[in-house]
Amino acid sequence: MPPLVTPGGGEATAGEINHLLVRLASCDSDEVHPAVLAARDRWTAASRALFAAALFDRWVTAGTPASDTWCMHAVGLIGDDAGARRIAAHAKQWAGGNASARAQTALDTLRHRGTDAALIELSLLAERSRFPVFKSRARQHIEAIADLGGLTSDELADRLVPALGLVDGGDVLPTAKGDFRIVFDHRLRPVLRDATGEVHADLPRGSDKKRLTALRKEARASASLHVARLERAMCTERRIPAGIFLDRFAGHPWMTHLAQRLIWGVLAGDTLTGTVRVAEDGTLADLDDEPVTLPSTAAVVILHPLNFPAGTLGVWGQVFADYELLQPFAQLDRPVHRFGPGFFDPFAGRKTSYPVLRGLERNGWTRWYDAAVQMAKPLGGGAWAVLQTDPGWHASDTVDSAPPQTVRELTMVRGGGVTFGDLPPVTFSELIHDLRILTSPDAP
Repeated sequence: MPPLVTPGGGEATAGEINHLLVRLASCDSDEVHPAVLAARDRWTAASRALFAAALFDRWVTAGTPASDTWCMHAVGLIGDDAGARRIAAHAKQWAGGNASARAQTALDTLRHRGTDAALIELSLLAERSRFPVFKSRARQHIEAIADLGGLTSDELADRLVPALGLVDGGDVLPTAKGDFRIVFDHRLRPVLRDATGEVHADLPRGSDKKRLTALRKEARASASLHVARLERAMCTERRIPAGIFLDRFAGHPWMTHLAQRLIWGVLAGDTLTGTVRVAEDGTLADLDDEPVTLPSTAAVVILHPLNFPAGTLGVWGQVFADYELLQPFAQLDRPVHRFGPGFFDPFAGRKTSYPVLRGLERNGWTRWYDAAVQMAKPLGGGAWAVLQTDPGWHASDTVDSAPPQTVRELTMVRGGGVTFGDLPPVTFSELIHDLRILTSPDAP
């Protein structure tokens, strides 16, 4: 095993290592032995990380015996963030095989690690896993951690955005032909800007591209997660406190590139007091391009087109056109829908498929277990919209086994007498927006 080293350079004896291994083996997901906590202070972080990584590797090489999952827990207890990312990568594979218990134990390991990096990995698993039981368990972890901080899951996610190494000059790549600054295109893919401002798709030939390659991979995973999350925030009219917005969106080295492509509404209590965009330097500007200072007591929302002040939607669209800003999802040009008799008629009898139905989960839908599995969406106040399709599918079905579906009916359950016509305008509009996606001829 790699040696455990003290800050002064001393190495652990064989007896001390054996003692630590015994104490690690006695830990479980609910209780950590005090000697393990003490080891964090006694041995350097670098040596602990190497030690934990070696222990995990030996466990994997031995076939991951269930009696020794403590070797994986050791990564969370005395390892580092790189180890947490390795655990998450293994968990993705285990969740889809015959190792669901091992995959869920990996979630405990990430929770034990508890750093922002580990919780980001946990959040990614909760958002993106294709396996319902594993995904639900990951969400439970995130909800429990958020609850401890008095936050919702989305509010916790606001605080868990990776910086992607872009701070402290990390956005500059030196080459033999000068420095290139990393910027992001409308799809939030990293591109490069030279000293003259010209944008390049890649570094000059002969340059070391390892950093750029790694960043592209990280940005792709992060962008897909946060674009979907912010689109949900717009559709649910979620409020973000001013301090969090300025720190984790406008001023964040990565999220600012997403924030700059959206229009934000400023709220004082329940009153919309203005609309702003995030400029390239992270400051705020109004419709006339005048600087805006955000009051500390304010909140911001990603404005849904139904909520723009009269006459401003088109003007903001022209501002974005002038700056050549493309949005990560439809906001300024998003279709809006209002309640009317027979609103569901255009969708009844339309054909769709299991993959498209499952794709609604991106927009807040979930599977509803009845005689057959259907899709349902929470509407607030305990009410749910349940979309009935024929013939439905079984919980064990996959993309390959689920039959084609026909849209039949949209009902509201647990509404306490509330009808679709009573829904808030944005909630109803987004419900119809989802149905249009579901039955679009362009749907995959």
